[in-house]
Amino acid sequence: MKKRMLLILAIASLSLSVMAQYDDNMNIDPAEKHRVATNGFWQNWFLSANVTWSTFYGEGERSLVAPFRKFPSGTYYSGLGASLSLGKWLTPVFGLRTKVNAWQMGKEDNGRGGDKYWTANEQLLINATSLFRGYDEQRFWNIIPYIGAGVHRNMTHSHYSTAFSLGLLNTLRLSRRFSANIELA
Repeated sequence: MKKRMLLILAIASLSLSVMAQYDDNMNIDPAEKHRVATNGFWQNWFLSANVTWSTFYGEGERSLVAPFRKFPSGTYYSGLGASLSLGKWLTPVFGLRTKVNAWQMGKEDNGRGGDKYWTANEQLLINATSLFRGYDEQRFWNIIPYIGAGVHRNMTHSHYSTAFSLGLLNTLRLSRRFSANIELA
């Protein structure tokens, strides 16, 4: 009786170890296991248009309230503008976009308009929500940090400079084809 019980336990433990080593992915070709499916060239493009509020911080600004008050030079260093961007999601997590901003900043004491600017950036988007929670086409809210570089131009003084961008894009799904976005950059 004792030998019979040991034999049954040995068979049971053998079958348990075989079950523990079985994996559903064992039938997948190793080359396909780490493959990332991307979409076709004409798929997953997006276009966005935004109203923007831009502020410059320079060496002389010492306060977080700087955009809301007049500086000693008599100029406001904030302004309303617009941005337009065109982009493509390469995968559910990574995308690229080209973004152009245009705005006017400052109002001189004499009533003349302030300086006019534009910026063009190429940006890498990383959909953090899809990265950590998986892709879901029906998701209402996505958090998308980005980083980019481009060119900045002061049109009033005909001056170019390098522009770097870093920001957080929040998209809110309104329908299959439309989203609202809030961006801090």
